[in-house]
Amino acid sequence: MIQSKQDVITLQTTLQFMHDDLEDFDEQEYNDNINQYWENLRHIAMLEHLKTLPLNVLSTLESGLPLNALEACGYETIYDIHHLSSFQLMSIDGVGKISARSIILAIMKIKRSVLEDVTPKIDSDNLSADSFKLLEEIYHKQHTLVEYK
Repeated sequence: MIQSKQDVITLQTTLQFMHDDLEDFDEQEYNDNINQYWENLRHIAMLEHLKTLPLNVLSTLESGLPLNALEACGYETIYDIHHLSSFQLMSIDGVGKISARSIILAIMKIKRSVLEDVTPKIDSDNLSADSFKLLEEIYHKQHTLVEYK
């Protein structure tokens, strides 16, 4: 309740602070940041899932790939080879230009498929930096929306 001039000044100051805070609030920026952090977590989860996929998964997409040559070099999972270039693959005995291209295309298909289906998990006992940033951004957005509604 306003009973004095000081109450009016206090109220005006409070309203000005709220106005200034709301001018800085850009909901779309929060949403964009949240989406970016979520996509980072999805990408990390996709890479983790690739560690569980054996090389023979490639044969479900493309027949005749030189998987034995890859295994002979110590590669066991899709993750182990997902980052290799055509030139790196062709340096493996038994992998030619056509096979290297086919391997890369098959890996791209697998990565796309996994990325569509993967759901990141946030471990509250062991938060990664990306998980923390996501939760922090959600908190700041929610706090700003609730505080000034």
